[in-house]
Amino acid sequence: MIYFIFFLLHCIIGQPLLNLYYTDVTIENNNIFQHNCLRAIQNNKLGGNFHMISFCLSENPSIFDIKDDVQIPRFTFLQLLERNITAEQLFYWSAPIDTIEKYQDYLNTENISLQNKIYYNCTFGRFGNRCQYEFNNLVESITLYYNIDHFYRSQEFDKIPMTCYKHLECNHGGSTTCLDWRNICNGQIDCLNDAIDEKDCWQLKVKQCNENERLCLNGQCMKILTSETVFFRIICIGISDFRYQECTGLGCPIKYSLFNEYDDQGCSRNFLTGSCYLGHDSQLLISMYSNENESLLSNNCSLALRCFMDLFKCIEFCQKRQCIRIIEDNCPEMFFYPQIPILFGNIYFAYMKKDFIHSMNSSMIMPYLCYNTTDYDQFFHQNQTLLINNIRCVHTQEFYLLINQFNHSLKTNLDILHDLHKTLKRYHLSMNYTTELCNRSNMYQCIDSPKCVDMLHILNGIYDCPQMDDEIISLLRSTSAMEFIEKTHFKCQLNNKYIPLRLVGDMQCDCEPDSRDYCEDEHIFVNYIKTNILFQHICDRFQELSPILIDGNNYTDETECEQWECNNIYTRCNTERNCPHAEDEIDCDFISIGCSSKFYRCVSPQTYEFICLPLEKINDGSIDCLSATDEDDIRGQNLVVYYYNDLAPFYCINQSSNSFISKNSLCDGHHDCEHGDDEQFCTTNRTNSDCELCICTWRGVSDVERFLCEYKTPARQWGIINFKPFSIDSDRKTKEIGFKSRLSSSGLFWESIYPCHMGLRVNVKSNQRNNLLSTFACFCPPNYYGSECQYQNQRVSLTLQFQTLSHSAKILFIIVISLIDDTDEKLVHSFGSFTYFSIYDCDESFRLTLNYATRPKNSSRQYFIRVDIYEKLTLYHRGSLLYPIEFSFLPVHRLGFVIEIPSNNTKMVNCKNKQCQHGRCMKYWNQPNNLTFCQCDRGWRGKYCQIPYDCDCSSDALCFDVLSNNRSICLCPKNRLGTRCLISSTICERSIETPCFNGGECIVTEDYDGLNGQFICLCKQGFSGKNCKLVDNKLILSFDQEIDLSQSIFIHYIHLSSDSVERSTTFKSIPIRQDFVTINSSNSYEIAFVELLNGNYYFAASSKHKDIDQSVVNKRIRSSDRCPNIKELFNETFVRWNLIRRIKYYHLPCQNQIVNLSCFHDEVHLCLCYNFYGKRLANCFLFEHNQTYDCFGRSECEGNSRCLQDHETCPTQSMCICDNCFFGRKCQLRTDQFGLSLDVILGYQILPTNNFSLQPSIIKISLALTILLMIIGLINAILSIITFTNKQIREVGCGLYLLGTSITTLHISILFSLKFIILLLTHMTIIRNESFLKIQCYSLDFLIRICLYLEQWLTACVACERSITVIQGVRFIKKKSKQAARKIIPILVIIITLSFIHDPLSRTLNYDNEEDSNEIKRIWCILRYQPAIEIYNYIIQTIHFTGPFIVNLISSIILIIKKSHQNAALAKNRSFKLILREQINEHKNLLIAPIVLVILALPRIILVYTTKCMRSANDVVWLYLLGYFISFIPSTLTFLIFILPSKFYKDELKKTIVEYRKIIRKKLRLTNN
Repeated sequence: MIYFIFFLLHCIIGQPLLNLYYTDVTIENNNIFQHNCLRAIQNNKLGGNFHMISFCLSENPSIFDIKDDVQIPRFTFLQLLERNITAEQLFYWSAPIDTIEKYQDYLNTENISLQNKIYYNCTFGRFGNRCQYEFNNLVESITLYYNIDHFYRSQEFDKIPMTCYKHLECNHGGSTTCLDWRNICNGQIDCLNDAIDEKDCWQLKVKQCNENERLCLNGQCMKILTSETVFFRIICIGISDFRYQECTGLGCPIKYSLFNEYDDQGCSRNFLTGSCYLGHDSQLLISMYSNENESLLSNNCSLALRCFMDLFKCIEFCQKRQCIRIIEDNCPEMFFYPQIPILFGNIYFAYMKKDFIHSMNSSMIMPYLCYNTTDYDQFFHQNQTLLINNIRCVHTQEFYLLINQFNHSLKTNLDILHDLHKTLKRYHLSMNYTTELCNRSNMYQCIDSPKCVDMLHILNGIYDCPQMDDEIISLLRSTSAMEFIEKTHFKCQLNNKYIPLRLVGDMQCDCEPDSRDYCEDEHIFVNYIKTNILFQHICDRFQELSPILIDGNNYTDETECEQWECNNIYTRCNTERNCPHAEDEIDCDFISIGCSSKFYRCVSPQTYEFICLPLEKINDGSIDCLSATDEDDIRGQNLVVYYYNDLAPFYCINQSSNSFISKNSLCDGHHDCEHGDDEQFCTTNRTNSDCELCICTWRGVSDVERFLCEYKTPARQWGIINFKPFSIDSDRKTKEIGFKSRLSSSGLFWESIYPCHMGLRVNVKSNQRNNLLSTFACFCPPNYYGSECQYQNQRVSLTLQFQTLSHSAKILFIIVISLIDDTDEKLVHSFGSFTYFSIYDCDESFRLTLNYATRPKNSSRQYFIRVDIYEKLTLYHRGSLLYPIEFSFLPVHRLGFVIEIPSNNTKMVNCKNKQCQHGRCMKYWNQPNNLTFCQCDRGWRGKYCQIPYDCDCSSDALCFDVLSNNRSICLCPKNRLGTRCLISSTICERSIETPCFNGGECIVTEDYDGLNGQFICLCKQGFSGKNCKLVDNKLILSFDQEIDLSQSIFIHYIHLSSDSVERSTTFKSIPIRQDFVTINSSNSYEIAFVELLNGNYYFAASSKHKDIDQSVVNKRIRSSDRCPNIKELFNETFVRWNLIRRIKYYHLPCQNQIVNLSCFHDEVHLCLCYNFYGKRLANCFLFEHNQTYDCFGRSECEGNSRCLQDHETCPTQSMCICDNCFFGRKCQLRTDQFGLSLDVILGYQILPTNNFSLQPSIIKISLALTILLMIIGLINAILSIITFTNKQIREVGCGLYLLGTSITTLHISILFSLKFIILLLTHMTIIRNESFLKIQCYSLDFLIRICLYLEQWLTACVACERSITVIQGVRFIKKKSKQAARKIIPILVIIITLSFIHDPLSRTLNYDNEEDSNEIKRIWCILRYQPAIEIYNYIIQTIHFTGPFIVNLISSIILIIKKSHQNAALAKNRSFKLILREQINEHKNLLIAPIVLVILALPRIILVYTTKCMRSANDVVWLYLLGYFISFIPSTLTFLIFILPSKFYKDELKKTIVEYRKIIRKKLRLTNN
């Protein structure tokens, strides 16, 4: 019980978790997988980025002689079991993960061999499998991430020794200089052995990208769509947005955090190393001067030079003058120092001994600049060069003269190197700049130089071209460069200067400020106000809009204001006097003296008491009030000295000179105004007061004194006036999803210690280490390794963002990122995994670092980043993506990807090469060439799943793969933790507090690094927030019947933040036969609008009525709520006016009592009408009418329909805008041409949740008609079959055709009935069996279609045979006719079947979620034709539709005419017309049959070819339903058309019936006997 209480207290109070990962390992040579690792996770929801980083030991733990601490309690597993301790409790007590999982394994299996395993119960700050490691000063109240982050931020990183990259054999000329990974491919040569550090770097510039991509500096192609984002600039350009990243001085301040990007990018401040840590250049320089291989210099000479240059503390060896004497005695006359190149691999420093001798009083010797290349001749072409050891040299003083710097005597060697680097870098050629390279679209050719630079280097503040044309806009000659700059830079309008976007709004002015200190790149809102027409700024007496030239006249925001109401919601009581006579400021001050609404309150200059001044005297040019408070123009024209003073000055009336005095001089006993205006009104003399009048207004001042002190000249400070919705409830709480972690720095302290370089120092409770006493170990981040984290790791640094379609926004995913190679073993070198939930994590960046399994990496192998995506709750595989790692010569790959989560799992495919032996062949989702991989079964791995391994994941976990150390990679199911998913978490099941409210589902995750809250809540619809506590706003809208509702509507929510109008849009489909809709939204809003698909807007709700303070708002949308376009309110001439003229008349529509508008809109605004002091005024805000987001180009809508989503990058809802003849939630139902089916007509009419008695009348009537048609059809078919089974009738082919027709009609009746019943039961959710539904989908419509057309062709065959019979007469042979019929009937069946075989092949089941339910899904049988198949289907249906009719009609005509001719030949005395009339009358049944068929087919023909299609489920359904049912009537008329008109067939039917009666009676008699 005590342990349980301790566990609960721990979870409530919380402390950083110090669980070590991978403690049970065996270290092998050349195997560098991570072990003994601490995981720190940054995961700030709603505002932060995800970063998981592991700090691991590089050394073998066995080198530490660990001594047990007797003060640490120890328990065997058996003792823990007896105390009912769970594995989860051990997890929260910071036990190692391997120990926890062993204990859980013991609990599961009761393995006796594990019962004596020891658990060490570490005290706070101690961790490890024996509590051997200890953090000092660990803060209990914050997470491990923040503890470590604060440690790094508190260090002085300019004092930390440099780290080295050891995996490139770089020759520095014998120097001990350390190579930094940033020196590789940095554009300057550092290695003398064939410039190996720049050898292959040209490949980064020649990679081919797709048309919509841009080549980055790291060789990665990124989509142009992301080019304006911080994500792009960090990944593609390799720099941070922070200004100090561009600092090139030597004293640039920096606060380092390992969790930021600095370790994976270069910083220009350290031009030698590229490191972001201050002091590293100085350390490198000292290393270069410490070269032990100074073969030409004696040891004494070298030491004296170092001491003289203050590179070391040399008090014991020599000081300045002593050093000079040693140099004089031991150094040659001319020498290089250091002996190795000091810059670019070809620039040396040289000295003359005489310069040292002549500099007895100087602390600095200026070196000679020597170079052994022609690269710099262009720069030094006017200077006289000196040869030292056959190398051209120029004195540094001449260099400074060339760059116009004259004060250089106090510069250090590092300063000189910095200046040289900045200047000569422009001329340095680090590679062979070929014509092919420089002609590429991503390159810019420098003027008068073979050099070309990447477009990303243009106008970046660093000169790269010799003529500096890459940084001077007027020198740029490239059109493509200018186009690139226009897209990626900010243009300063005042001086035509371009600056990088990252410099905009960084609190430093990069555009030149004007005389009023206005800076374009910092005061962005001022530029916005000047260039945009803002309704809130119109006609307020302050001109802010730059003049717009229209028809030769300049118009501003203050012209043509006659129809503008100056007293409105924006000007009322704002102290600015926006009305000419201050009507907007009446009754706005603190004093009440009873002035009416037509008077202004001020102080009389005669009586010095308050008076009521008529409004017409305000701003009339005559001073009527003390301090001229009634004359703004007079105060403004003379306001010079004190304009920017917080206390506006006091105006002296009738002053001969300066009319203004400071308010600090009021009532001070001195007459500062010539006539004593400043003292006459004072009630108390404050000469001896310790506080001035207008400072201490609380000390008993009079109302007059207070009024004059607080009065300010109406003035406008630059700023955007925000939209107001009538009134704003400032107490309204904004609902938030998630939370932001906050860190208080109080109490934080870590010792500044540096022995671990960039790693964490951790105390080790050890006896000895290699016979030397040691008290610490270094836990290295993945960027470093070594006993002191002194070496730089080869690695892949990833920054990822994810996008998902709206239907997956509320699905929790597991994302697995792996570093793999191309061997058959498909080795997983390292991996990282995390959960992704779009509602919280959208727009968040996920950062992680992956290391190779061997050090160094095998450069002959191809490496890849593989991304696997699974659904957390089901471990369902959504898809996999593969990204090749190019340019193996790079030590660090910094890559960024925006990953689109597949909407469906990758389908199985047939592998072209070897088949997957123990797994499934899958396709990578992002590979255009259909690259495949094998997804292995449990216990198998390798490229072809050919290698067995023992998976030690829990039985319900997914064995994803295996690491190089044979440890399984496990994906845990719900509420499981640990590397093997053996730890069960009860955080979601504790009775002390329910983590998720309102039915939300609690899911445990390991990557939420909160002290209490390693879980996420999946909220039910209608609730939101981290714990699902927040109830969504519910808007219930009903519509008047006269409103023509569209299939779907848009709901626009307008929320007013402190500085902007925020708009969010959602969609809603309106159910069939319903005129109301309910919208749930977690958005906070003040105004809501409804938009129909036809573009009509309707006002829905506003805070004016306090509706939105309720969780449920009911609103009846009436026609009067419509917001008409201004085209309906003004004449055509007015509408054509420019907006700056039109907008000043927008109050007029609201004041029209006849129209009584609620709102209206123009091309860029939505405007509300509101009551204000007895007037109706307009209130407009900017509104983007055509704002649409296209579902990332991954539309799931059918046909040419448009997909819209409610947010550009983080959609939670989407909608399909259907083309004509398509409808359904995905526009999956097609109704044009021959696509009109019963599913389309009746599908949405069926209510899924209702039983049959509650179904609409159209469904009940349809069922009745179906039953009626089935009964009639069965009777017709049975009687016809009875008739045509007569042997005598079947002696000719006509009888066989009619028998076939009868059998076909029987099938049609049965199939049609089944079709309706299955459709009804499916949409009522009674039938849900997918296999059954697939069978009926593929077969029913296909068979119905075959039977319909077979029946028509068989009737055509009957007509043909009859005409042949008449034509042949006595020559007609019955036997041949019968034989022909037996052949024709199966041929017709085969031909018709084959002609429609595309039908079942083009069908599929489609699942369509009901909008307000996650459970109810409509299942549709959808027909999707490819374009070519669609044309073929149209042709073949037309043939089958019209062919039988034409054959019937022609055959009947031939039969009648031929028989008429025959009779006319016999009866020559009778006219042919008479005989023809008799024959028509005799054989009228032959003509009636095809005519009746045509008449019955006419409704369907009309629907298909005239009306064309049914446009929505709300269309006139009866018309389409009637046409559909009528098309089946011919199948019920065989008896009526063929049997009843024929005496022969009727007689045969009677005979057959008589025979059947006899047979039945005979059987009955036998039965009775």
